[in-house]
Amino acid sequence: MQLFQQRLAVQWRRYLKLSRYVFNDHAVIAFVILLGAAMLAYRNLWMNAPITWWAQALLIGLTVLTLSVFNKPASFLQPADPVFLLGDEAALRELVQKGTRYSMVVNGLIEGGLAFILWPMYLREFKVSIIGLIVISGALMLIKMALTQKIAAHAAKWTDRAAGNLLNWRQIEQKEAERRGRVDGFFNLFIDIPGQQQQVRQHKWFETWLRQVRVLQAGDLLTIAFLRTPAFFDAWLRLTIFGFGVGVFTSGWLRVALLVLFLYMLILQLLPLAHKHEQIVFDHLLPITDRERRVRFTRTVRPWFGLTTLIYMASGLVNVASWQELAILLVTLAVAGHSLLFFYSDFILKNNQKKR
Repeated sequence: MQLFQQRLAVQWRRYLKLSRYVFNDHAVIAFVILLGAAMLAYRNLWMNAPITWWAQALLIGLTVLTLSVFNKPASFLQPADPVFLLGDEAALRELVQKGTRYSMVVNGLIEGGLAFILWPMYLREFKVSIIGLIVISGALMLIKMALTQKIAAHAAKWTDRAAGNLLNWRQIEQKEAERRGRVDGFFNLFIDIPGQQQQVRQHKWFETWLRQVRVLQAGDLLTIAFLRTPAFFDAWLRLTIFGFGVGVFTSGWLRVALLVLFLYMLILQLLPLAHKHEQIVFDHLLPITDRERRVRFTRTVRPWFGLTTLIYMASGLVNVASWQELAILLVTLAVAGHSLLFFYSDFILKNNQKKR
């Protein structure tokens, strides 16, 4: 119990410390404006949503989709625990069990909050009573808690049945490292977290394509690093999807400002990619100048950054108030994207290279 409380306190002290840098005065104002815009858009959606079978099916599908997020358990294991604490396996088992119970409660409460957000839509689409909504929310919370426990049990088991009741400590620690990495990835969208380790993850579709390519140029190393490193690829995917949602549910100058802000945040997340192979060994194997490094970074990021810009532009087509507003959005995003990719990134990388 003492070990669990200690690890839990250390984790939350760290998160609160990082939150002070993320949720500063300017960020709080931006989040309040964004929250107000989201609430206004949700109100308009609730008032104008059609009561049809496909709208009801979409709402049910969205409810089921909430079960797929925030369902990962926490074990609070550290990389050295399987080695130094394996002699006291009872303490490790207790730590994992209490971490799983803690995760079940937290994930269940989050599921209850997500279900509560959908209450107005259920009242409109299905005419459900408040008691019925409470029962549905409670059932979803129990399902999320059971799903969290199931994921924790699956991560702790060996694939070999002969292992019996033994726990796969390495796999549990690996899953815990992935969980911490996802949380750090959120904070890393706003601030640079020192000492964050960049994990490598392979994608089957990319590996299949890569095996068919016989000759890779030196510049392709950055593309491989981008697709295999969750710190880059996941940040690009999250900001692209979230920005599209913001573009759909906002309008006017607020939408333009928020989408430009997301493009700025995206280029900040991708800038460290230019220094991915800037090490002694690679500098000897692939001797390139600083200017060539900046050019290859721009060449690597250009299709992905351009795709995000096009998706942001497409979000304006979904919610068009006037053609003049759409034209302003398209021109602003085009100018901002071009400036951030070709001028701002080059300026920042050049200054960083001078400091070295």
